[in-house]
Amino acid sequence: MKIQQNIPLAPYTTLKIGGPADYFVIVKSQKELIDALTWAKEKNLPYFILGNGSNVLISDQGFRGLIIKLPSNTAGRQVTSYKLQKNILTAGAGSSMSTLAKLTAKAGLTGLEFGIGIPGTVGGAIYGNAGAYGQEIKNVLTQVKILMPKTDEAVHTMDNKACEFGYRTSIFKKYKDWVILEAVFELKKSAKKECEKKIKQILKDKKNNQPMGEKSAGSIFKNPPGYKAWKLISEAEIKGLEVGQAKVSEKHANYIINTGKATAEQVITLIAMIKQRVRDRFNIQLQEEIQCLGF
Repeated sequence: MKIQQNIPLAPYTTLKIGGPADYFVIVKSQKELIDALTWAKEKNLPYFILGNGSNVLISDQGFRGLIIKLPSNTAGRQVTSYKLQKNILTAGAGSSMSTLAKLTAKAGLTGLEFGIGIPGTVGGAIYGNAGAYGQEIKNVLTQVKILMPKTDEAVHTMDNKACEFGYRTSIFKKYKDWVILEAVFELKKSAKKECEKKIKQILKDKKNNQPMGEKSAGSIFKNPPGYKAWKLISEAEIKGLEVGQAKVSEKHANYIINTGKATAEQVITLIAMIKQRVRDRFNIQLQEEIQCLGF
């Protein structure tokens, strides 16, 4: 395990924005993850677990602590591994949601198809109770293995109820020092053709309606009760609005894209402008879905 200093974080995010981390490490096993957490604890440093870098906006000033990066390939062994036995899927926190969507659909199992095309990991999906197209993580997750570094270094197991899932939230947003290690999902049997058909339809919809291939963090705002954030933003006539090289996508209004060398400050300014315009027009307060780090 090699801890590096002053590593720019922009290349590790889907938005391609972010200043340097004081300390940075890529962990390839559960032991290395625990060692990194112990190191941060001994140094009294804040830490952040970074998966594939989606759904996050990192400050231009970076992060004053330790960034623990989960690898994005099978070289990560435990943190990116997965095992499928009948209809039970066990996956490390760094496992790709898109990979798992393909794997389970091919096996004729339904429940994770929404993960196709999502650049995020299992850990991030659990953290924010990710979902789309009528599916959510909470509907298929049965157990989560976690570490509570500030309490002890033992591995704890939580069931679905203990995760306190809600719309785009979970108990892990309350206790941000808890670290997700592994998850167990119970999926339902279905016709392989139907699962793969759903995968293809979701991908088609995403290509037609979302700025796939662009530099973005995914959906910026949660849907207010009874409304769609993208529709409110569209009706407030904000599509295409730009601050520097940060731009509200003209394809999907709930996405902000980095058209070149956008800064986090430009994105934050654009977020504030969107919220004000929607509030003025509809008297509705939008809330961010993305995590803001280092501000």
